[in-house]
Amino acid sequence: MVWRALLLAVLFEGCAGAAAGAVANAAINTAIAGTVSGVRRANGECFTICNPGSACNHATGLCDPLPCGGRCHFDEKCESTYLGDTCVSNKPIEPR
Repeated sequence: MVWRALLLAVLFEGCAGAAAGAVANAAINTAIAGTVSGVRRANGECFTICNPGSACNHATGLCDPLPCGGRCHFDEKCESTYLGDTCVSNKPIEPR
């Protein structure tokens, strides 16, 4: 299917001139992007690379935001307050 789209794009570019060339380039880029995202998804990854502060949801193939944007350290947890999300210590308070 991808090869058909590429062949049609090349033929269309040769027949119609510069304006069609832009359309052909867009078709080729779309075909390549669709193939790459399909391969990533088939390997159990997300469709695209996730941005910092998000993680891949392998069930949906989409990037989900991390609590507190992933800024908390290993000994902290994210808490939502009326001022926003903040990282707080996860260590128990020791009596004196």
